[in-house]
Amino acid sequence: MRSTSPWFPKIILGLVLLAVGAVYAQVVTFHFLPFWDDDTNIHRNPLYAPLSWSSVALFWKGPFQQLYIPVTYTAWAGLVALSRIVAGTTISFGPINAALFHGANLLVHLFSVAMVFLILRRLLTAHAQRQGVSSGRILSAAAIGALTFGLHPVQLETVAWVSGLRDLLGGAFSLASIELFLSWLDARAHRSGFNWLRYAGATLLLLLAFGSKPGTVVTPALALVCGLWLLKAEARRFGVLLWLIPWFLCAGAEVVMTSHAQPAAELARSLVPVWARPLVAGDALGFYLGKLFWPLPPWGLCADYGRAPNFLFAAGTLYLSWLIPAVVVAALCAFKRLRIYLLPCALLAIGVLPTLGLIPFNFQVVSTVSDRYLYLGMLGPGLALALLALRGNAVIRGTIVALLVLVWAVLSLIQLPCWAAGEVFFPAILERNPTSWKSRHNYACTLDAQGKFPEALREFNEAIRLRPSNAEAYNDAALTLLKLGRRQEAIQFFQQSLQVRATAGAARNLAAALLMSGNPAEAAKVYRLAMQIDPGDLQNQRALAWLLSTHPDDSVRSGTEAVDLSRSIVVTTGGQVPLFLLTYAASLAESGDFDSAVSVAGQSAAAYRASGDNPMGEMVEQRIIPAFRAHQPIRDNPAK
Repeated sequence: MRSTSPWFPKIILGLVLLAVGAVYAQVVTFHFLPFWDDDTNIHRNPLYAPLSWSSVALFWKGPFQQLYIPVTYTAWAGLVALSRIVAGTTISFGPINAALFHGANLLVHLFSVAMVFLILRRLLTAHAQRQGVSSGRILSAAAIGALTFGLHPVQLETVAWVSGLRDLLGGAFSLASIELFLSWLDARAHRSGFNWLRYAGATLLLLLAFGSKPGTVVTPALALVCGLWLLKAEARRFGVLLWLIPWFLCAGAEVVMTSHAQPAAELARSLVPVWARPLVAGDALGFYLGKLFWPLPPWGLCADYGRAPNFLFAAGTLYLSWLIPAVVVAALCAFKRLRIYLLPCALLAIGVLPTLGLIPFNFQVVSTVSDRYLYLGMLGPGLALALLALRGNAVIRGTIVALLVLVWAVLSLIQLPCWAAGEVFFPAILERNPTSWKSRHNYACTLDAQGKFPEALREFNEAIRLRPSNAEAYNDAALTLLKLGRRQEAIQFFQQSLQVRATAGAARNLAAALLMSGNPAEAAKVYRLAMQIDPGDLQNQRALAWLLSTHPDDSVRSGTEAVDLSRSIVVTTGGQVPLFLLTYAASLAESGDFDSAVSVAGQSAAAYRASGDNPMGEMVEQRIIPAFRAHQPIRDNPAK
């Protein structure tokens, strides 16, 4: 095999990263998608406001929001802290900069592209070492494969969506662990020093992958397939691959932990009988193959394909669509020259295995398939294009694959702006999939946030029509009705939401609506119901304490109970939440302890200023504290 300059691989890799970075550079100008997980994961995450070491530690102690991904949540916490440092506020409270999050996504994706390049270079070198192929051609083929991984339009969702960092980090750590494991195999062949440090490092990266995204449990299987290819090409024994057994044991433990962390997957499990799961998996594989070959209209890419199992049953496609991957595999097996492409197919199938539906998962209620699930599996298509470029006539095949990569880059540039903000994101989904109840609901929320209340209400009603069991749609529609001044209708919608599925948030909103309608006694009952539904939701406890402290009706107030409730939430949050402190001060004033009320109100004002909310800090200092000093408790009548 003819060698090249030692600088040539670095130059090739640099050009690959430059091309991918140029295509995706615009993502740093994109916004959060607040109604597509970015809100619950980041800017409305209660553990980021206030942000502290103790709140970050909670991510490591157990599942949060039905996922145990402490590495990802910790990375987001670091970006939240950096946002606030840049803004000049305290780390505990302050603004969150979307550009930093999108920039992090892009950097992690570039790292993954680099890992794919190194993996493909290693595999192709072993494959072509006895065929007289130049190292320059091998590097070019590896670059084609890395560009396929980095630029194919199916990667848009993962890179352009802030919450996609879960898949990006998981994929990056997984690919890095595979590359380090393969380098360990090569080092053993050459008796290189520090062998076991490589294996230990690969294992550490594996555990970081598990802590970033549960779907990376397939990493040991991917490493096994790549290791088999490498050792077979080098005519070496396979016994060394027994060192992957600890990896598989860790993966088994991760599967058990994830299944316990996702009780909501029981709903998906009830929708898909065991006998149908292989058919669902076959449909998903066929669907993904279609997207890889034709990511264009009229069957273009979409963030919500709505391809849930019940859709497959209703459409009747479940019994035929599995034939697509079966025919592809049969064709590859039938022709000897094509059998080498079974390996890329295996990598693709293994990469998406956790979300094929063989084991039900949460999002399957919406759709079994999603572009982001392909992220790690795209190592397979990358290898396929690299092999295509490596084998046969270099000019002809090189031109074909180069044109393909160029087309994918252009398609990515065209479709990327759809992820810029909610007002363009959701209409793009609904154009592709008008029956997406989830996107219809979230688009309504986006319109509501823009002050377009009548338009939002129409979208909410359509979302409810598409899925009457969507309790959140009733709740959010009720909030829009409140803004339109239609309180009684809002109360009815809140009640319907609670009938469909009782949540603490809907109960709290119903209580607020009752307060505005002049029914404080009933509101207090509903707040207590909300506390029973979710004892950990401190906002309900705070709202009840405020009502008991400040309502003008003497029969409603109870200073003693309010002090107990508000003191509890202040202690729980370490006295860092300004609104909780203000509520505690109001309850102390109601109970007659005005000196303590003045002291706690001062702490509240300081906390508001520290969080960057100077107007609230000034209001507490200039209006509330003087009133407490004059022995005047707060009176607040929401009905006025």
